[in-house]
Amino acid sequence: MVQDQSENQWHNSMNPTNASRLMLSIFVLTLTLTDSSRCRGQEETYPVPPEAETQEGVPRGRIEGPFEFRSQIYPGTVRNYWVYIPAQYDPSRPPALIIVQDGLRRAEEWRLPIVLDNMIHAGQIPVQLGVFVDHGQVPVAATEAQPRFNRSFEYDSLGDTYARFLTD
Repeated sequence: MVQDQSENQWHNSMNPTNASRLMLSIFVLTLTLTDSSRCRGQEETYPVPPEAETQEGVPRGRIEGPFEFRSQIYPGTVRNYWVYIPAQYDPSRPPALIIVQDGLRRAEEWRLPIVLDNMIHAGQIPVQLGVFVDHGQVPVAATEAQPRFNRSFEYDSLGDTYARFLTD
């Protein structure tokens, strides 16, 4: 009986208004804790691992592009992509493949070409091509207008459309 009464009290206290307040409080607390350093003007920094530093004697791959691609999966979209080709690439042997969203800019922010060079040279990963793909844009006819960016639609949608875009 006591257990039923306490459950009812909790249930009654969690009416939609109280539940909304509780969720809002949790949300605000989460933002406060996670963004407190940004609010003080401090940026978090992380040490750069040795794989992301240019190392002497490591052969450097090359990046080709940008190439333009018009998608059939996302009709009307246009995007750029770049291809990373490691120094050890042998066209007679099938390479592994890494695909990075948000194009070359994101790959360079992560120092990915340097990491790939170092890890391939050390034998830590297989020889692999990198494809750095921008999200699609739907161009506009008017010169004053901005293109429609397709990023959220492509990356955040549920389903297999983006996987089909990459494979097909």
